[in-house]
Amino acid sequence: MAYVLCLDIGGTNPRMAMIEVLRDAQFKILAKDDVKKEDKSVIPSINRFLETCAEQGISTEVCCAGVAGPIEGNACPQLTNIDMPVYGDEIIEKTPLKHVLVINDFEAIAHAVSAIDIPTALQKKSIIEISDHRTPSDGNRAITGCGTGFGLTFLWKQENGYVITATEGGNATIPYQHSFAPLFDFIREKTNCDRVDIESLASGQGIANIMEYVIKHPEFMEKIDVSTKENTDFCSLDPAEIAAHADKDRKAAVTMNIFIRTVADTAANVALCGLTTGGLFLVGGILPKNKALLMDGTFMKIFNTHFREDIKDILEKTPVYLVDDYDISFYGCARAALEKFKEKIK
Repeated sequence: MAYVLCLDIGGTNPRMAMIEVLRDAQFKILAKDDVKKEDKSVIPSINRFLETCAEQGISTEVCCAGVAGPIEGNACPQLTNIDMPVYGDEIIEKTPLKHVLVINDFEAIAHAVSAIDIPTALQKKSIIEISDHRTPSDGNRAITGCGTGFGLTFLWKQENGYVITATEGGNATIPYQHSFAPLFDFIREKTNCDRVDIESLASGQGIANIMEYVIKHPEFMEKIDVSTKENTDFCSLDPAEIAAHADKDRKAAVTMNIFIRTVADTAANVALCGLTTGGLFLVGGILPKNKALLMDGTFMKIFNTHFREDIKDILEKTPVYLVDDYDISFYGCARAALEKFKEKIK
């Protein structure tokens, strides 16, 4: 039996899993646990988890960590939204692990997406098509999506697979929209910066930012057409609670409408920048929990919009899928580890 320890160190719920490597590069999750944020280090959680697995006769010297932040060497010194730096050398020094790979969290997901057979995944419902039964080409793919922050990775099609390019796309600037000008000004004042980045609106924090503005400026709601008309006393800035109240409170409905429209606009830009006719995959902790908002037609209407017919044609040929498997990060880490340490995983 061969095993890989996989870490998914995102901005909200850092986790880890012991993965069994099966035949034909298939994987099975044997055990999962949380990484304790209060430790401010992955080391204690790794050692506790390895001890627990050893009691079950499961051990490994191979690890891959998918981390939410820019990678420097084999480390992520500064995570985007959590105080828990990850250093490959430190893991090797302070745990039983001898072969450690540290990669960007969206790069990890991309390793899993690179191996997705779309018809099979659709049949198994691990992915859901948001677009209208579009046939994917054998071309470039991209993954984008949001949780605590916003991520973007391209998969450039080559003769023997894909070249994966991680980015800090969540920190790119959102194109100015006149209809949202007051909201943009609010974000600029809040951040003390003229640039409004994607994460400021298309993320968990973005949902909170939008809701905060709507609460302070209720007149803004008149600009947004949503089906929920009742305005209750709901005033939470918790993203999950806001999403849950989108069908009960107008402020929450307007907030989630702006959020979905921003994600759709960004997704269209990604599709055009990468010519991702092989598929655009939406991931992260927020979108799978809000399928109804993705499927009500707003997302694809915004995504398909362009004044030039030839560009609109590209967008209308791009399949859009929602990845409905929260463990995809673990599978991607396992695949990346298998590629990097093939001779060590036996």
